[in-house]
Amino acid sequence: MEELTMEEFLRKLAGKRIRVKNVEAAPPSLILESMGKVYRVRVK
Repeated sequence: MEELTMEEFLRKLAGKRIRVKNVEAAPPSLILESMGKVYRVRVK
């Protein structure tokens, strides 16, 4: 699982489909899935 900031995540995946896998992943992180890859995105 890759860990990114929200800004890096959005820049990297601009234009790709993103599916939110599980939002209960305790702030300050979200678990998001895009094109079969899972990312852990830190939210400030």
